[in-house]
Amino acid sequence: MLKLSLFTFFLLFVSMLIAQKDGAFQKGRLDFNVGPEYRITPIYTLENLMATETDFTNIDKQNAGTALNAGLEFFAVNNFSISLTNSFRYDLVISPIPEQSQTINTASADYKILLDYHLGLSWYFSVFNDGKAFVGAGLSLMNRNSDFTVRENVLDGNDNVIGFSHFIYDFQFTASKVSIGYAKGRFKFSVGTYMAKSTPYFEESTSFIVPQFSIDYRINKN
Repeated sequence: MLKLSLFTFFLLFVSMLIAQKDGAFQKGRLDFNVGPEYRITPIYTLENLMATETDFTNIDKQNAGTALNAGLEFFAVNNFSISLTNSFRYDLVISPIPEQSQTINTASADYKILLDYHLGLSWYFSVFNDGKAFVGAGLSLMNRNSDFTVRENVLDGNDNVIGFSHFIYDFQFTASKVSIGYAKGRFKFSVGTYMAKSTPYFEESTSFIVPQFSIDYRINKN
């Protein structure tokens, strides 16, 4: 949390130094935004060695699909904002591995409400008269609440089960996010991508990219 706080302070400090004061947004305004986000199938290198955790899930299904976003956006200075957003997804955590003679099994598929936390900074500039384009960058904590338990059977020399033990895994990772978009009235549309090098899906660091697009609606009037 200390590193996250320092990162937030640094971004805010830089934005205050380079902000342009053209009055597009009122300094000190706090917006509450809600809306859907759709994540496209992730892009990654299949040649990389998969981690043990990958045996228990479907990477593409877990990281693609629809999420509901809700968050706050604060305009610290004109045209620059800092935002905190939560994403909520009801999605696959683990795939079923039937309990028969397998050494490891998870019994049945498990779905949960997965949470993502996004810290972002955006710069707005005027286009098309009353419209605003923007670029954004930030940090995202992905797949929170994805922990699950796996049972490993202990076998004797004849492959008979003589006991078992449990292990806890999760699919959490941290990603950078970049986006571009357009805002008009109470609506915002953006396209972007989540980018990570270290995820629980691979034994080694690899490029892991999740393209996305979203629509946000500003609830407050001002």
